[in-house]
Amino acid sequence: MKFLLTIAIACGLAFAPGSQTQFVLDDYYTVVHNPLIKQPAFYPKIFSSHLFDAYPSSGYIQFPYYRPVLESSYILDYHLFKLQPTGYQWVNWLIHLINGWLVFILIFWLFENSWLALLTALLFVVLPSHEWVVRYITGRGDSLQTFFGLLSLIALVWSLKTKKILGYGGAFVAFLLSLLTREFGYLLPFYGILVGYTYAQGRHVLRFSCWWMLIGALSLLITYHLLAKLGPILSWHLWYFTFVGLCLGVSFLLLRLPSGRGIGIFLVLTLALMSLSQKSYWIEEEVLLRHTHALEQTPYTACHQQLLMKYDSDPAAVQELIKLEHHPIVKSLWFGRLGKMAFDRQQLGPALAYFDRSLKYNPLNVDALNAKAIVLLESGKPKEGLALLYEALKRDSSYGPTLRNLGVYYQSHNDFLKARIFFTQARYYEGY
Repeated sequence: MKFLLTIAIACGLAFAPGSQTQFVLDDYYTVVHNPLIKQPAFYPKIFSSHLFDAYPSSGYIQFPYYRPVLESSYILDYHLFKLQPTGYQWVNWLIHLINGWLVFILIFWLFENSWLALLTALLFVVLPSHEWVVRYITGRGDSLQTFFGLLSLIALVWSLKTKKILGYGGAFVAFLLSLLTREFGYLLPFYGILVGYTYAQGRHVLRFSCWWMLIGALSLLITYHLLAKLGPILSWHLWYFTFVGLCLGVSFLLLRLPSGRGIGIFLVLTLALMSLSQKSYWIEEEVLLRHTHALEQTPYTACHQQLLMKYDSDPAAVQELIKLEHHPIVKSLWFGRLGKMAFDRQQLGPALAYFDRSLKYNPLNVDALNAKAIVLLESGKPKEGLALLYEALKRDSSYGPTLRNLGVYYQSHNDFLKARIFFTQARYYEGY
């Protein structure tokens, strides 16, 4: 029990959420504007759709991420916290802490060395590289998949120890849940072979650690194309499960030194303070993005692009991105951004042209349809603007911004009955 409490204290020091935080980046797609987690009538759709399918109207690239267990976990968050992001972060933190406990149990059962298990778990729960898993709500996919993965491996070791078949069944169920949480679950059978071989043939810690990391490197087969786009900081979240092996190897080497325990604890405290130092940047999305981009010093990574998309009015940089981009849906997004920048400068003609180009590359971009409708309304063309809003509604009848825009239109024209209908529908789908 004292070991588990020590791990909890270290995890709290490093990653306990603050009282003020925000949803950031994909959180708006997976949580804030996701009707599937808010209305019981929509829950079954989670198991027949991809993670971002619930919010297609933004024109966001529809990544084929089938993660129903992850998305289902947000139902509990929404039931408890509505749209208060601090509550979601506390759930993320709790999952991360439990993972630390599971790492301790797995290593202790395999190698029967309490200090090795403790130091491995401590290092794991304080690593600064876990920031975008623990504090980023959408990053829960990594930690929840790891939770089920570790449960699966522990159930396997339990069966090997007790010779009971029940554990194998539990290991298989946990494997399926891991796979349905995040795609990296497909690596779990390889880890199972490693654990079984280590338990049966010889418990060589350093060899086990190296093989664990080597198996994790197989994830590059499906993520190598994302590394440059994510940037050098966000990319670390891809190695969350793999870092168990790294922490084990470092712990083993430290404990072989005469003062290894003391050095290990000092390292844990240092890393915990490094993780703690990042906490203040999660209060506001723009601050977080600027801080991360400054550390990266790399152009056009995810953080840089989000700054251009939401906060920085730099048409030249956006035009350069459009030249480099080949995906039509992404081009549509960037032309939409140019349109919004022109609209903010009250350049209605150029704004209309940019939104037309956005729709040319992605006719399903309902955000662009809404924006073009607003430009037409501001230009004194109410019939054309209203027609576009209804076209947007036809393409996605559950999209909150379209419903709100229609409500505002009818309210401004003193048709309060229709306005109330559309505002009520917007509240229903967006959960506010």
